[in-house]
Amino acid sequence: MFSKKMHLVIWGCLIVLSLMLAACNGGAAEYPDKTIKFFVGANAGGGTDILARLLTAEMEKELGESCVVVNKPGAAGQISNLELANSKKDGYTLGFLTDFNTLVAMNTDEDLGYKLDDLEYICSINRSTNAIIIRKDFPGGETFEDFVKYARENPGKVKIGHSAVGQALLINSLEEKAGIKLSPIMYNGGGNNYNALLGGHIDVAIIGTKFSAQAAEKGCTTLAVTSDKRIDILPEIPALQEFGYDVVNNEITRIIVAPKGTPQEAIDKIRDTVKKVTATDAFQKKLSEINEVYEFRSGESLMEIFNKKNDAIKAIVESNPELFKTSN
Repeated sequence: MFSKKMHLVIWGCLIVLSLMLAACNGGAAEYPDKTIKFFVGANAGGGTDILARLLTAEMEKELGESCVVVNKPGAAGQISNLELANSKKDGYTLGFLTDFNTLVAMNTDEDLGYKLDDLEYICSINRSTNAIIIRKDFPGGETFEDFVKYARENPGKVKIGHSAVGQALLINSLEEKAGIKLSPIMYNGGGNNYNALLGGHIDVAIIGTKFSAQAAEKGCTTLAVTSDKRIDILPEIPALQEFGYDVVNNEITRIIVAPKGTPQEAIDKIRDTVKKVTATDAFQKKLSEINEVYEFRSGESLMEIFNKKNDAIKAIVESNPELFKTSN
């Protein structure tokens, strides 16, 4: 029979043991155990916002915690990036960084209040590319090679429409690589660019791929997509790289980012969750319906493309400083 004193000793040991086990397990709930906020540097209803809401809806189901999109528009996404960089590094405040907009801003503005190294780049799931479409009665032929040949023979005669800085960069890069001279015209939005093409006000448009099918119905021809390889939503259209022109990659990728110093446990959990919920046919079908190309990237594969794009943008900015003054 144990004495009363011995019982107290045993109970005391059990309490100490339980405390030690709790300490070994970190003494905290597994991540995540509360709502995760995702900053989006654009208004509700835009491409980045729609993509973010599609993804976070699936993440909620997998994580068992709310994932809330917080819109912080302004300065082409840089207000959102700045606030994120200065947020608490606990894994509960993340963001969607639009790579092309951010890299252009980083290479053209003296001080954004944060640096690229102030963020952790977790993963991405999309490639949002453009198409090169010619009007139905273009005199230079119906292939990309015909377009280049005509532009070389008629310097400055071909009017090319665009509606974004990234597209202006692509035009500049294409002129340099193909040895041609075009006459760029900037429009306010892809819709206006498209209407100018249909109306014959321009000869060719660099425009979102979502316009390709409707342009074909009007007799226009999509010559190429402005990416390094063909895309699933337009598999029959050649990629610009297939013609041997190593132009600047103006694809837009939204990258999930966190403040530098966020715990690795949180980084790994977010990355693995995103990879899992986006690998389904159902999710990828939703992406294709909004003209996004699915491609999961993380780690070295993500940063290799990001850094190459940054180098290309930096080179164009340094050699063409006036380009951004007239395009913004």
